[in-house]
Amino acid sequence: MAEVVVTYHQEDGVWWAETDAVPRFSAAAATYDETRMQVAQALRDILGDEIDLRDQFAGESPGAFSKLRQFVSHFPGLVAPQPSASRGTPTGSSIPVH
Repeated sequence: MAEVVVTYHQEDGVWWAETDAVPRFSAAAATYDETRMQVAQALRDILGDEIDLRDQFAGESPGAFSKLRQFVSHFPGLVAPQPSASRGTPTGSSIPVH
């Protein structure tokens, strides 16, 4: 399984993503989650289903936050921390209360 690192940016209320794995690739949407879904679908269409997507945010190297998002993605219902608009750092996490 190939690991693909995707870098996410937020500028002027728009999220966009890029990866070195596919030259000139980018995706954009109004929210991080929408952008992430577009990225996942497009990269699987281009590279095949056997890829492991790793998120990082502009100005940061992959680290604990990225690993947390990957872990949480395996558990429906959990909500991972979202980066802040100003620095791309986590603002906190929450677990929905039913």
